[in-house]
Amino acid sequence: MLGAYQKAIPVLRNVLQEEPGLSDAPILLAEAFSRTGARAEARKTLEQALADQPGLLRARLQLAGLDEEEERWAAAAEEYARALAISPGSADITRRRAIALLRAGDPATARDLL
Repeated sequence: MLGAYQKAIPVLRNVLQEEPGLSDAPILLAEAFSRTGARAEARKTLEQALADQPGLLRARLQLAGLDEEEERWAAAAEEYARALAISPGSADITRRRAIALLRAGDPATARDLL
């Protein structure tokens, strides 16, 4: 499976160059980077995509997921807050933010969310 992700990276990079507005391309590229252990590249790809299109919900959630994998709980909570601004009222994102806040040591804010 790792080989498939490694093969996908150059293909997805080409897609990004040829179709820069295609919102799925950076998300898929970041996923491929993450699956091959290149988390810094995944983060950079998502951050660039969000700089161009701040309303990409899937990219926000994927970035929050990277933060969680790296146990950067406060950063994950911030990304979930940004995701909630895109998708207000999402119970799933609210729950994820509350968990990140708890792990970041902010139970009061987490409680207020729930």
